[in-house]
Amino acid sequence: MYRLDICFPSSTCNNVGNAICPFGYGCFKNSDLYSESRPYCPPTWLCETDVVELNEQCGGEDYVGVTRSAPGLGCYARSKWCSHCATSCPGHTTGYAKVQNKITHTFFVCLIKTKNAK
Repeated sequence: MYRLDICFPSSTCNNVGNAICPFGYGCFKNSDLYSESRPYCPPTWLCETDVVELNEQCGGEDYVGVTRSAPGLGCYARSKWCSHCATSCPGHTTGYAKVQNKITHTFFVCLIKTKNAK
């Protein structure tokens, strides 16, 4: 049987297997030994330097978590709900638009050419 553990706001979430934070919260790393369920990464916490690896989620509507991609990767929007780290836009695209989010991290919106586009 698969078990999910719910982390409560401002509670510890490290070393909790299959932890799920409440809507609007993410599990942010303060040190190698302590992470906490919060709505954002506090300044000076270790999560400020965390990066998202290849094909992991890095953004999207209502996403709370690390948004900085690892070196050599960009954060590309697949839809308004999900962005992921990749080396380039996925699939058949015509390029991308570079965007700064409210936390000053760069992400990219893939531009898809439709059949009616000229």
